[in-house]
This record gives sequence, C-alpha cells and structure tokens, in this order.
Amino acid sequence: MSKRLISCAISVVLLIVSFTTAAADNAVKLRELSDCVKVFAYSGKDSAYFYGFNSQTLCSVRVIPDVLTRTVNVNGTILSVCHDDSNAYALYKNGQNAYYIMQMSMSSGDCSWFQIAQEKTVQHSSIAACNGEVMVITSKGTDILTSAQNGNSSYTYSFPSGVKELFVNDNNAYALINDGSLYRIGSRSKTYIANLSVLSGFSNAGCGWMFTSGGALVSVNGEREYIHADAAVKLNGKTVQRNSVRLLACALDRAAALKNDYSLEYTGSDGRSQEEGASDKSKLKSGGIAVLEEGITVSKLKSTYSNVTGVYAANGEVISSGALRTGYTAMLESGSCQIAVLGDINGSGTVNSADTKLLMRFFTGSASLNDCEITAADCNKDGIADNRDLVLLSRMKK
Repeated sequence: MSKRLISCAISVVLLIVSFTTAAADNAVKLRELSDCVKVFAYSGKDSAYFYGFNSQTLCSVRVIPDVLTRTVNVNGTILSVCHDDSNAYALYKNGQNAYYIMQMSMSSGDCSWFQIAQEKTVQHSSIAACNGEVMVITSKGTDILTSAQNGNSSYTYSFPSGVKELFVNDNNAYALINDGSLYRIGSRSKTYIANLSVLSGFSNAGCGWMFTSGGALVSVNGEREYIHADAAVKLNGKTVQRNSVRLLACALDRAAALKNDYSLEYTGSDGRSQEEGASDKSKLKSGGIAVLEEGITVSKLKSTYSNVTGVYAANGEVISSGALRTGYTAMLESGSCQIAVLGDINGSGTVNSADTKLLMRFFTGSASLNDCEITAADCNKDGIADNRDLVLLSRMKK
C-alpha cells in the first residue's frame, strides 16, 4: 500500500474564517455544507465540528473554539465519512475500483491518502478512525478491517452476528453489532460496553453520548433520556436541546447549532432562554416516541402539549376520549409521534398480567416487540428492557 502527503494537490481548497465575538459567529453561514448530501456533527472535549460530503468533496467546519472551514476534492466517489478531534476522513472509490482513505488535518490542512481494499471487499455504510487506525466493515458484514494510517499494517476484528455500524465518539472508535451490542475497538482489542437494543438513526451528541432518531439521548454505557426536540447534546453534564435546527455540536462550555438555513448559532450550557425552554417543554417532538405514564387521557395530553391536534389508533380510528394506549399516534401541528405508555406493552391501555406474560415471552424469544412496545416495557427508563423492568412491571400491574 502507498501513501502520499499532499499540500494542495488533489484539488484541495482551503477557506479559513476566524471570529472572536459571538455576534460575528452568529452571522456566519456555512454555505459549503449546504452542497453536501449528508451532514454530521462531532462533539469533542476541546473542539466541535459540522462536516459532510457530496460525490467528490469532503467538507468540515470547526465551529468551536473558532470557525475554520476546510474542503478537499478527491479523485473518485466518496462513500462514507467520519471525524475525530483533529481530522476528517473519507472512504472513497476511484475509477480503478479500489477503495481509498483520505485523511484531512483540520489544523494544517494537509491531506494524506492510502489504499485500504480492493473491489467488493468493503461495505459503504460507515467508517471510523482512532489512535492511528482507520476501520471499515468488510463485504462479509461480520468483520471489521483496520489499517494503520500509513497503510502499512492491518488487522481484522470478527463479530459473527454481523456489524451494523461504525462510529467515533470522544476520540474512540465503536462498533454497533446487529444484536444491539456495542463494542469499543482499537489497538487490536475489542471491549464490550453495553447493549443498545433499540438504538437507531443516531448522531454524536457529546463525549460519550448519542442522539437517536427516536428522540433519545443515549450514552455509550446504555443510559437513556427521552427528549422532545429536533436535536440534543450533553454539555458539562447538562442536556441542551433545540427545535428547528439540523444538528447540535458542543465542546468546552458552549453548544453550536446548525440551523435549517445553514447559519450558525451559539448557546451556553443552559442551551436556551427560559422562554424557549417553557415553549419547547409544552410541545411533543415530531417523529419520536412520547413516553407517558399510565392513566393520561386524550384531553390531558392536549392540555399539556399545545401542538397536539388529535390522537389516532393504529387502524386510523380517531380517539377523542379515554386513556392513552401504547401504539396510539399523536398528530401534531407539524408531523406526528408514537405514544408509549409505561408498562402497557400490549396496548390495552392498562398495565396487567397480560403485559407481564408478553414481556416474559419476549425474553424467551417466543414473542416479538416493536420499538414503541419495547419503550413501554422499559419501566425504569434505563434504555434496556430486562429483568429489572419485569420486576417493576409485576408491581405496577392491576
């Protein structure tokens, strides 16, 4: 394998913009990111980034502690990207049907690349990098191939149940396995961390935290906090959440929001003003799962959350009164969300022995549950449906 150090070959374009005041930062529009087909967030200890790619261009914007934009064009088609505290990476394929890794230093702008694999040996879904290694999922789906960033050595991690996704958090590389298990990988070792069985569609949300498409803040250790907002991060132990933004990233003592028009806005560790907080808490988030206590009625839901316009059963029937059930859908002013009533796993509207029996059957593999039902079964709200929830459920049942 070969490596080349590039200063401004391979069509490298650097654009550096630094601002020292919050007012100047808030005026910035990250126009380069608007050309990307996908945009991501990376939150580290001392720096935070928004980054993305289109077919041939990798773009990364450091937004904390200052604003620094760098883009690089590759001689091929970019398939996946990732970021760590200092570098942006791209997996791309060139015309010779070989796979390459591009590494771009955010501090210097220097770029390097090396060939990592031949045709049909790599999946395109995700890559990860840490401690001098770059990792890709092989076409078998059960193995992770790692290569030193000089391209001269490699190692393979095997997971018989299959690898779902790779990602980087707090400068560590993680592998999410198809059975929900999470492993930290690197330096030719793998360490089991937790089971994240209902994790799906997640983004970096601070050191040790992720934010899921279902509206949950999840730690790499399995802790879980449900959020009714479009984006959320953990900053200095506090939850910062925002609506009407694409992404949040955080580092040091502040969070950066990438707004829908690709402009940049900053907040402190409280994340917003008191007025904003009161407004957000009175609304349910579209696309998530609203976790509610048993006995809440349709009228109570509407009086508590100002953006609820109606409630529907799974068959489309309008529900105008009575207690909420797991599996109902709340229609909102913009979008909708599912409803999970704690303990009401079977969607009857009450917690009883039938729910206990269903959860026991789920544990033995004789019954299946969807994400909403698993959320209802998570009685202690720790993010995992397990025997501890079964104990709580037996106490809750009527």
